[in-house]
Amino acid sequence: MNDISRIIILSFSLILFAGCSTTITNLTPSQLPRADSALYTLDAHWELPRKEILEDSIQPYAVVEMEQYLMKRTPHVEDRWETVIPIPPEKNYIDYYFKIDYNYHGFGVIKHNSVASDPYSLKISAP
Repeated sequence: MNDISRIIILSFSLILFAGCSTTITNLTPSQLPRADSALYTLDAHWELPRKEILEDSIQPYAVVEMEQYLMKRTPHVEDRWETVIPIPPEKNYIDYYFKIDYNYHGFGVIKHNSVASDPYSLKISAP
């Protein structure tokens, strides 16, 4: 294979995979005041490669200490999801991350993928 062919194949691969990235942005503050209800909202915004994704298959979760909390779309805001989680009064912080399961069209067949965010921490402070 000559150098020009390799450059063309490499360029095509970079273009193909450049559009397939997923960006997850944590919108939850790193610290929240303690709530009497012991319920706290976790928010995230993400961008998925829309052309390939089967929209009805998207299942986002907030994962807190191995427990998964299904997230719901935030009304009237595109690509923003939220869930409410319980944090017991004796806990002062939690570690969590976001996970998105979805199906997509992959060269003539439907495939499954799962993407996870970086880990985050939430500190619960006195009101």
